[in-house]
Amino acid sequence: MYRCLIIADDLTGANATISLLKNLKITTLLDLNDKNLYKNYDAISCSTESRSISESDAYNKVFNITKKYMHENIIVYNKRIDSTMRGNVGIEIDAMLDALDDDRIAIVSPAYPSAGRTVVGGYLLVNGVLVEDTEMAVDSKNPIKISNVIDLIKAQSKRKIISMSIDIVRKSVKVIANFIKDKYKEGFRIFVCDMINENHINSISQAVLESKIKFIVADPSPLTAKISELSITPTPPPPPPTHNESRKILCAIGSISHTTALQVKTINQYRKIGLIRFRPENLIDSSLYDNEINNIVNEVIDKFKSFDICILVSENLYRDKPLDFDEIALISKIDIEYLSNLINERLAISIGKILEKVRVDALYTSGGDTTIKICSQLNSCNLDIQYSIFPLVVYAKLSGGKYQGLDLITKGGGVGDAESLIKCVDFLIHK
Repeated sequence: MYRCLIIADDLTGANATISLLKNLKITTLLDLNDKNLYKNYDAISCSTESRSISESDAYNKVFNITKKYMHENIIVYNKRIDSTMRGNVGIEIDAMLDALDDDRIAIVSPAYPSAGRTVVGGYLLVNGVLVEDTEMAVDSKNPIKISNVIDLIKAQSKRKIISMSIDIVRKSVKVIANFIKDKYKEGFRIFVCDMINENHINSISQAVLESKIKFIVADPSPLTAKISELSITPTPPPPPPTHNESRKILCAIGSISHTTALQVKTINQYRKIGLIRFRPENLIDSSLYDNEINNIVNEVIDKFKSFDICILVSENLYRDKPLDFDEIALISKIDIEYLSNLINERLAISIGKILEKVRVDALYTSGGDTTIKICSQLNSCNLDIQYSIFPLVVYAKLSGGKYQGLDLITKGGGVGDAESLIKCVDFLIHK
C-alpha cells in the first residue's frame, strides 16, 4: 500500500513530483481516473485541476480527495504547489490539513533550486528575479502580483504562519528541528522555508523527520522527494513494458507563454519539423470547430509524409496582438476557464483522430490542461511515470486504452530554456 500521497493542482505538477520519486526507485502511479491500482505502489499522485477555479471549489476538491486516499500508513503527504505560487495555494494547504484533522504542520516552500526557483527572506525568485517581475505576472489565467510567499499564504490561510529564514535553515539539523518544535508549541502550523540550494533541502528534510511532529509538505517537488528518500524504503518495481523505438513524434502545445514561443522558434531553426498552427478562436466557435479539427488532422497527416517531427501550436504564438480571451469571455458571458477547457478538449479530439489515421511513436505535450485532456481522449487511465529528464519535465508511458505504452514527455508551458523542446524531441527520437 502506498506510503506517499501527492495531491497537485494540475497534471504537470503531479507528474513533476512523482517523476523525482521514480528517480529514487520508489514505485509510483499517476492516477487520472480513480482506478483501484494502488496496492503495488509506494506513492500515488493525483491532480485536482484546481489551479484556476474558485477558492471554495478548490478547497472542496483537495479536502475530498485527501479524505478519499488518506490512511494510517502514509508517511509523506504532499500538497504539491506551483513553483511560481500560481493557484489557490493557502486554501489548498488548509484543505489538506483540515481533512487530516490531527493538528499537524505544513512545511512550505515554492523553491526548486535546480530549476532556478529560490526563496530568500520570504521572497520567491525565478533565476534571481522577483516572480512578480517575470512573465508570470501577466499569466492569462493566474497572474502573480506578489513575491512575498508569507503574504500570499496569509491572504488565503486561517492558520498561524511563521518564516523559517535563511539564518535558521543554514544551521544544524538539530537547531532546525528544535525551531520547529518550539514554534509548534507556540501555535504556529505553517512554516515557510527559505531555500537556496540542495544543502538547505537536505537539512530541512532531516529536521522535519527528527522533530517527530506530523506534517505535510507543500512544495514543487524537491522537499517531498528528499523526505520520501529518507523515510520510505522502496519496493521492487513491476517489470517495465516492452516498447518500440520511437521515430514519428507529435508535439501538441497548448501553452502560449513567451518561453514556449522561444522553444518553438529554436527547434524550427535547428531541426526539420512540420509546423501546424491551429486557430484557437475557431476551436471555441460552435460553427467552426469541426472544420478546424479536420484541418488540423489533415495538415498533420500531410506533414508526416515529409517530416518525422510534427509540432502543433496555437496561432496566438505568432500574432503581434494575441487574442484577448478575457475580453472574449466578457463579451460572450462565458467563464475563461470554460473557454480554455473547450480549446484543450477540441485539441485533444484532434490528437485522437490523428493517432487513428497515422502512426505516431511518441507524444510531447506542453501545458498540464492540454495533457490531461489528451490522456482522457485516448482513454489512458494513468500515466506510468518513468523518470525526470530535467527539472519539471517528465518522461512517461500511457497506461490503459488503445495506446498502452506510448511514449510521452510532458512539461509546463513556462518551464525550461530555449533548447528544452529540442532536448525533449531528441530524447523521444532516440528512445
